[in-house]
Amino acid sequence: RQIGYKVINRIKPSGPSSIATLLLVLFLMSSTAWAQGHNGHGHGQGVNTLKEIPVEELNKSGALPAISIGRPDAAITIIEYASMTCGHCGFFHRDLLPKLKSKYISTGIARLVVREFPLENTAMAVSMLARCAGHEKTYDVIAAMFDRQRQWLRRGDVRDDLRGIMSEFGMSKENFDRCMINKELFHQIKAIRQHAMDAFGVKATPTFFINGEPLVGPLTIEEFDKIIQPMIKK
Repeated sequence: RQIGYKVINRIKPSGPSSIATLLLVLFLMSSTAWAQGHNGHGHGQGVNTLKEIPVEELNKSGALPAISIGRPDAAITIIEYASMTCGHCGFFHRDLLPKLKSKYISTGIARLVVREFPLENTAMAVSMLARCAGHEKTYDVIAAMFDRQRQWLRRGDVRDDLRGIMSEFGMSKENFDRCMINKELFHQIKAIRQHAMDAFGVKATPTFFINGEPLVGPLTIEEFDKIIQPMIKK
């Protein structure tokens, strides 16, 4: 079957979206280009060969606070690397996450940590907006964006749709534009992605680490069960 993931794409400093124009300023400030890869979806040659990572390495905190739901002391930590424009990430958040919540997160067995892995300009912009909303709102913004992803992502210029969604979280037009040129935040999110690539070998989204055990592009809750159930029994 086709594995459910999106692989790395080069971040382009121009394009049809006005978000790309806003991010051009930030892109030019960057000292190195974004990682290269091939586009779209496909069979994971080398992608699904990730090794198990020690939990203590995965849990090391970066410059930005963790985005998480569930009990902080849960025995199982599910770390997701996601791109906001990745269709399979949207599928996970809309279709699989409710099942995961019901089975493991709401019951206190597991917690979910979401980490940014933007694949292109618009994904970076949405990740920045989620952070600019304030830490207490970041996860809710991510959830709202994935819930409506199929609507706002269809447009060539997504700016008005994104502004509309962010206004629901109290963000003004001025703060929206200010967020888009936040150089420090841009580099902090970029560093999360770069660290995932260099330290953990992440090449695609969504990629999960469940107490260190990798899972790339799951399409069913059973794929999570296969990893989580043995951990519960230990």
